[in-house]
Amino acid sequence: MFNLDKFISDSVTFRPESMFKADIEANKETLVRQAHHKSRKES
Repeated sequence: MFNLDKFISDSVTFRPESMFKADIEANKETLVRQAHHKSRKES
């Protein structure tokens, strides 16, 4: 079966994982809190 994630990492980005992964993980709580707050404002 075709693996899109593997194709992207091998042929497009040439990276085994996102270059933003460390930043996203380090700021996960803040990102979730801000996204939750934003979704509540739009409701």
